[in-house]
Amino acid sequence: MIYGHKKQEVDKYGLIELSSLSFSLQPEELRSLARALDKAADAIDAGEFRTSHQHIDAFEPTWKQARDTTDIVILNPDPVVTPTVSGGEQTSGGNA
Repeated sequence: MIYGHKKQEVDKYGLIELSSLSFSLQPEELRSLARALDKAADAIDAGEFRTSHQHIDAFEPTWKQARDTTDIVILNPDPVVTPTVSGGEQTSGGNA
């Protein structure tokens, strides 16, 4: 399980900033999480992570298959922004 304490709401979608994050995971689950985060960092460094976010199973496919647990979404601090045709607003292309 993954737990956290709410610090504040940060956007209109209900995303919250946490003041703390707690993991109650077995050692192999912690390693799986670490592998996913490492792969995400590598993808950002290589310019392969171009969307605003990816779910953890994009980097560690067994995460959701092996357990009924919290989905983890990894936000890209510098997504590639492409213009859209509708409304003239810019959005990040290919959000997962």
